[in-house]
Amino acid sequence: MFRQLPKFLLVGALAFAVDVAVMAVLIYLLALGETREMLIFCRVIAWCAAIAVAYLVNARFTFAVVPGSARFAAYLLIQGFGGLINLGSYTLLILGPGESWPLLSLMIGSAVATLCNYLLVRKYVFQRQS
Repeated sequence: MFRQLPKFLLVGALAFAVDVAVMAVLIYLLALGETREMLIFCRVIAWCAAIAVAYLVNARFTFAVVPGSARFAAYLLIQGFGGLINLGSYTLLILGPGESWPLLSLMIGSAVATLCNYLLVRKYVFQRQS
């Protein structure tokens, strides 16, 4: 059941790097993080970029399957669920009391959703046809 988990985590690290890089560019280079609402907008854009990278690399590298539109649709649905967990955690931390820490909040939200995403995509997206 967890044979592919190390590769999945490696791809997750790559996707996380994309996520952080896009978010950092939007917030710190393009100065789009002036309000808490814009921080959340930047997070959504960064998450979308990370999802696209993760799907393509997981299909080929982790699960050794051919990417396709039906698989991508199922992947998006599951990642959307994981994204609710991820973005929900992030939003709660950003809108909570005290100072906002966008990158730390990003890390926590991403970690919370990882195991759920692995179990679901392994079972419903990348399971090989017999």
